[in-house]
Amino acid sequence: MRLSLLWPSGTNAQVGMDDVREHRLGFLALGIVLILLGVAAMFFPFVATLATELTIGWILVFAGIAQSLHAIRLRDRIGFWPSLLSGLLTLAVGLLLLVFPMTGILSITLLVAVLFLVNGIFRLTQGLRLRPAGYWGWLVAGGILSILLGIMVIAQWPAAAIWLVGLLVGIDLMFSGWTLLWLTLLARQIGTV
Repeated sequence: MRLSLLWPSGTNAQVGMDDVREHRLGFLALGIVLILLGVAAMFFPFVATLATELTIGWILVFAGIAQSLHAIRLRDRIGFWPSLLSGLLTLAVGLLLLVFPMTGILSITLLVAVLFLVNGIFRLTQGLRLRPAGYWGWLVAGGILSILLGIMVIAQWPAAAIWLVGLLVGIDLMFSGWTLLWLTLLARQIGTV
């Protein structure tokens, strides 16, 4: 993937950096908060895992209620029963996650392991297909790493369920925070040039 796809060039990039520079303290504060939350999630991975699982449960409950009510409102339309059943299933899964959080944590962890394996296989295959390209090695390496992570999680399952999701959330929060700090520093450097 070219860097230009990730960060626009020209006027759009300048406007974005102007916004970062103008609200530098807000970006800086948010970056620090995200880093601290990420560190907390990494030090207390079970709490972060449980919070993530419960959040997913509540989201599914509200989504299931909304889908079911929408289906009932349109009960005379084609597709009523599939829509209603889909809403009720979403609601049921959300309630199960809330009532049995440990089972939900085990299930989510197993799904993350499968996600690592499948994404790893996709990246590895893509990297091998793009072998002549200069970046194919990174895809292959990322694919192998993802496969190894998936195998590691499955080998340690169910014990990995206690820490995995919380650790991943913590890592993501830390990287998001560092990205905001980096953008703030970059905008400041560009502004002084």
